[in-house]
Amino acid sequence: MFEISDSENLLLSFPYELKDHRSLFLEELEPSKTADYLFQFGVFDIDTHDEIEAVKERMQRTQLVLHHLERKFPDCMHTFVRVLRISNQGYIISEILKRTNEKPLTPQGKNFYLSADQIIRL
Repeated sequence: MFEISDSENLLLSFPYELKDHRSLFLEELEPSKTADYLFQFGVFDIDTHDEIEAVKERMQRTQLVLHHLERKFPDCMHTFVRVLRISNQGYIISEILKRTNEKPLTPQGKNFYLSADQIIRL
């Protein structure tokens, strides 16, 4: 069984939506592998899985995976992070964390940036 790392726990607790990183997912996500695992873990039913696999173009399959995931988010987020890890797509998690670190956070209307070290300590 794969254990969730501290950075992945941060990702799971960080408020974001799939659409925030849509271009990254469209470029990097392996749709067939992802759909297979999401079906295996019960996020997708057989009809959803087969709908995705029936499409020939990779980009369209990726869009369908994201479409169906967005309908189930954030309830399936933990499983989705797990799927990315076990399907050797963990680099997507790293890239999301990197991009998230580059965005300003604005609690109470104040703009500031956190380094990766500061985020991990939170």
